[in-house]
Amino acid sequence: NLRLVKSGFMSSQMQLNFDHQALADFCRARGIRKLSLFGSALRDDFRSGESDLDVLAEFEPGNEATI
Repeated sequence: NLRLVKSGFMSSQMQLNFDHQALADFCRARGIRKLSLFGSALRDDFRSGESDLDVLAEFEPGNEATI
C-alpha cells in the first residue's frame, strides 16, 4: 500500500493540490512505497513558485534509487 506522509508541522493555510492517482501511479512504477514531504512546504514560510519542495522517498525492498 502506498502512503503519502506529511512529516512534521503543516500550516493550516497551506494546501497542496495534486492528482492523487497520477502520484500513486508514479510511485508504483518506481517502487516507492512511502513518500514524505518535509521542510518549508510544511511551514508558514513556504512560498509557491519560490520555495523548493523537499520529498523523501522510501523504496520497496529490492528496488534501488537511480539518477
